[in-house]
Amino acid sequence: MLNGLRQLSSTLKIALAITFSDLSQTIKDYSFDALLILPLFATNLAQVLNKMHQTNTTRTQHLLPSAANEPNCSGKRILLVEDNPLNMEIACELIGMTGAMIEEATDGAAALTKIAQAPENHYDLVFMDVQMPKLNGYDATKAIRKLSRKDVKSLPIVAMTANAFLDDIKKEREAGMNAHITKPFHLEELFAVISEWLQCK
Repeated sequence: MLNGLRQLSSTLKIALAITFSDLSQTIKDYSFDALLILPLFATNLAQVLNKMHQTNTTRTQHLLPSAANEPNCSGKRILLVEDNPLNMEIACELIGMTGAMIEEATDGAAALTKIAQAPENHYDLVFMDVQMPKLNGYDATKAIRKLSRKDVKSLPIVAMTANAFLDDIKKEREAGMNAHITKPFHLEELFAVISEWLQCK
């Protein structure tokens, strides 16, 4: 199908729209000009369309279009807490675009242990999934805030969840979380949160 479309015109631009859960499949083998992650946001669509319209250069080899406000967070360290391997892989890919160092924890209990055993101020930001086995994100955050060390009082902890209801956000705030980001990630929202809490430019 793709080869047939390419034969119609050598200058034809082709974007692939794909769901977040299918992102890690074998689409790397195909030469798409851009990738749109569903559900589609108007800002991302406009950005990709403008980029595809403005350039006639060789097709990009990157899976993800670059974001206009992509921060440079080199030297910062982020703890990513996620129990789903696929979600972990995708989140690492997206957050890694900022240049930040990423450490992983597969559940709340593992995150608590890593923070408790790390030197003070080792982590600059934590992305905390909410629904996890052993210790969920709410309880993990409460336990982290209760550790007998100064850095955990001001350590930014951002909730990651598919739910965006007011009750969920209220629970996050009560647990001691600083911000909320919905899954699947919207790149501009993700980068805005990282920029705000890490002061990256």
